[in-house]
Amino acid sequence: MLIRSSALLLSLLVPQPGITSEATILSGMVVPGGITCPILKTQDGKTVSLMGIRPADAPIGKDFDFSGTFVARSTCQQLPLTFRVDKILLSKPAAGKTQ
Repeated sequence: MLIRSSALLLSLLVPQPGITSEATILSGMVVPGGITCPILKTQDGKTVSLMGIRPADAPIGKDFDFSGTFVARSTCQQLPLTFRVDKILLSKPAAGKTQ
């Protein structure tokens, strides 16, 4: 148990590849599956947990632009990649749908 705990602690302390502290704009559609945190499917097909907003802030099926940063640790626990939303920049109906 000590070895497993040490490995987990080490993985939390080591910087994760592709995660920076720079503010980023992330765009995509909110998809089903988020329990604690909404899930965004990005324009390039990746799925990302969204931390810092409630599911009511990001309804399923809507396209969004978010400003924020990718984080190495979160409470989302759903996907390996989590984005901490600082600001919702744009909310629009999904392509081909009207409000």
